[in-house]
Amino acid sequence: MASPDFPNGSDQGRKLVGKVLHPTHPNVQPVRGQIACDTPRRVVSKAPTKREGTLLEYLPFFHFSNLSKLSTASRSIVLRSSDIETVQNENHTHMQRRTCPNTGLSLPILGLGCWSFGGGDYWGPRELKDEEAIVKTALEHGIDYLDTAELYNGGRSEESLGKIMRNIPRDQVIIGSKISPANCQPAILIEHCEASLRRLQTDYIDLYMVHWPVHTASIKSFTKDPERIENPPAIAEVYNTLLQLQKAGKIRHIGISNFAVPRMAELPELDKIAINQLAYNLISRAIELDVLPYCEKHGIGTMGYMGLMQGILSGRWSSFDEIPMKRRRTRHFDSRKVPASRTGEPGFEPETNKVLQELRAVSEESGYSMADLALKWVCANPNLTCNLAGASSPAQLIKNAKALSKELEAPLLQRLNKASTPLRDQMGNHIDLFESIENDRTI
Repeated sequence: MASPDFPNGSDQGRKLVGKVLHPTHPNVQPVRGQIACDTPRRVVSKAPTKREGTLLEYLPFFHFSNLSKLSTASRSIVLRSSDIETVQNENHTHMQRRTCPNTGLSLPILGLGCWSFGGGDYWGPRELKDEEAIVKTALEHGIDYLDTAELYNGGRSEESLGKIMRNIPRDQVIIGSKISPANCQPAILIEHCEASLRRLQTDYIDLYMVHWPVHTASIKSFTKDPERIENPPAIAEVYNTLLQLQKAGKIRHIGISNFAVPRMAELPELDKIAINQLAYNLISRAIELDVLPYCEKHGIGTMGYMGLMQGILSGRWSSFDEIPMKRRRTRHFDSRKVPASRTGEPGFEPETNKVLQELRAVSEESGYSMADLALKWVCANPNLTCNLAGASSPAQLIKNAKALSKELEAPLLQRLNKASTPLRDQMGNHIDLFESIENDRTI
């Protein structure tokens, strides 16, 4: 394999002097099971006079735990993912990175969830200048993955992110977006991808995911159009359309979101899937039972969302009654008390409360905040490639980033595992938090 900094085995790499190469840069070639310089890095400002002896100069932000694994014979820069511990930016902030086995896409262990961008009924008003400050702070702390979707706030999340990106070099960020299952008919999918590109003001999306499985039970949650509900496309059609977009350079990596094992098993080529984005936190551990093992077996990276359970794990509210109704729509809570809930279930409030009380106790004893403990716990799972967390301010984002600068101590990890396992087992392997077991959209 040719070195990505010296394409085609020549010194064309001199043309890249002084630039930042991103995982999705065309000169970065992913290798299954390995990383070929697949993290952001700044090329040295002075062109080397010869190729030998320049590998470390070209990777000043890497920590190498075993230099012998550099392939000097082929003059390629090839590392195992375990050899890259952290990435350091110019402000000396560290953020661990992990890699999607199938595609080589490298992601920070903490990504920025942008659902709230653009504001709306769910999140309330948001100011663009505040969102821009959050994104710039994220990049300063090595958090270069930004996650959005066409569904978020009626497209305003993508629009806000697009406006922010006008002031940020495109190759310094990894943008992920998602297509609604209601918009997955081939022609419609292409049209909606193009619309997302326009809102994001970019020529390509790094990671493009199908937001929910494409079948009638799922689609009817997102549209009232009977034609789309009753005639969903076959998943092979959806996948082939995504391949078409990938070949056209519109998207770089193909992903899925909220796909349980039966729906993943229907995909034509699992080895082309980079990520499965899934709800995962201390009180939502269903994916551990079968989805995570399946993803690991097939080389699919996993991206957790709702790591703080929309603030419930942060200690912000001292009782369930204080939690806003819209954030109590999940299976944890008694649906009879929440008009907007669709679960129709009595919930698991006593069991959920036990976990929250133990989390609070561990927080008081350890000195870590509840939010820090929740994020540390999520990221302690080695099978999680990236975890998303939103932020309402730069200060909150910095706090989240700093929480991951130190690993969760084993006794605390074991204590939280023990406290939350009974809730996991009682809720079962149903990963749709917003529907009843009978109406689970993920299977």
